[in-house]
Amino acid sequence: MASTHLEEPVTVPKKSIPDDFKVALDNFRINEAADIVWRHIGELDKKIQETEPYKLVKTDPPAAKKIIAELTVGLYTVGRMLNPLMPETSATIKALVKANQMPEAPLFARKD
Repeated sequence: MASTHLEEPVTVPKKSIPDDFKVALDNFRINEAADIVWRHIGELDKKIQETEPYKLVKTDPPAAKKIIAELTVGLYTVGRMLNPLMPETSATIKALVKANQMPEAPLFARKD
């Protein structure tokens, strides 16, 4: 939605990785770090479900754009956290957010 509803890429904060993620990695608790990434993904998904920006964009475009921008910054943060776990996927997510583009193909292929 960002690529179609935001005129320009979002401004990403210089520091956005949560402290608990840093502590987990510093202590080599990779599973805990991965759980924190999943928690942040779940929070983004919950925000999408609660705010429904895909519907709001039709009735209140400014509010929808604000939510889309917040979600996009959240996605960038997830991309940052994925760096030590999935460096190529991390780089792809961050580059796409900075360019305000969608991926050409899904980043996470579904298993049949």
